[in-house]
Amino acid sequence: AAEALFREGRTLMQSDQVAPACRKFEESYRLEAAPGTLLNMAHCHMREGKVATAWAEFQRVATEARQAGRPERERIARESIADLEPRLPRLSLRVEAKAREQGVTVRRDGTVLGPASWDTETPVDPGTVLIEAAGPGLVPWTGSFTAREGELLVVEVPALALRPVEVEPRRSPPALPALPALPARSAAPRETSTSLARPSGVILGSAGLGAIGVGAYFGFVAKGKLQDSDDACPLVQGERRCSERGVALNQEAKDAARFSNLGIGVGVVAVMAGAYLYLYGQSETPTSPAGSAARPRVDLSMQPVRGGAAASLRGDW
Repeated sequence: AAEALFREGRTLMQSDQVAPACRKFEESYRLEAAPGTLLNMAHCHMREGKVATAWAEFQRVATEARQAGRPERERIARESIADLEPRLPRLSLRVEAKAREQGVTVRRDGTVLGPASWDTETPVDPGTVLIEAAGPGLVPWTGSFTAREGELLVVEVPALALRPVEVEPRRSPPALPALPALPARSAAPRETSTSLARPSGVILGSAGLGAIGVGAYFGFVAKGKLQDSDDACPLVQGERRCSERGVALNQEAKDAARFSNLGIGVGVVAVMAGAYLYLYGQSETPTSPAGSAARPRVDLSMQPVRGGAAASLRGDW
């Protein structure tokens, strides 16, 4: 297959079909790295106008010919190298000092160019040259330039701007519904008995303990989310760089902490109110002026406020 492609390339070259001939030589050399194919491919690329590519290939031909003891082939290659030298476009990258400190990655036509190749006049093929610079947490930079035969192209790569961190809008916690009023019981005139205050105190205290447990759970969740957020927002050269996941985790940690504070606060109030009802709930229930007994009543309501919630407790017995 490599030999057939080589022959087709030679035929196309004789017909002045340079571009198709170069593709045949390239595929033939990929299948079998023969020195004769490399020499013909270099001549083809030179006629195609890819002078830097041809120059590099003639360099390889001369080296291999010297090693193989082929002086005539080496002479042909070195003559071609001398002819191409004045025609070579050259590219020099000037990367700003701040961009170097940012640790940017520079690419030319998709190929990474390491710092060792910066500030060096590197041969390139004539035509459009695409230069890209990027880095973690930085806004990418792209520039398109034209390289011309025999000219030096100098490209200045600037320092990159920091990528803006998108923060989700602050979400308000949902409003908690007011607790329903506890059912009242009838009381006989001037009858001394145990009202509903003590059972209500037990129920209210139990609910408060449950709220404290929920608040503690959200506290542990907030701590874990914050740790994950710190892991996703590493310090890079003294600056904290957050990924989109890190920002989302940070917001989730804040939301969980808000619910933790709310739950614990409500729970403490409920436990205190329940304890009060249980300890002082047995009393003498007087008759109202109309002759009907007073009805015990306990109301606990919650109202969201900025940064948390407000709790109110009202009781009649």
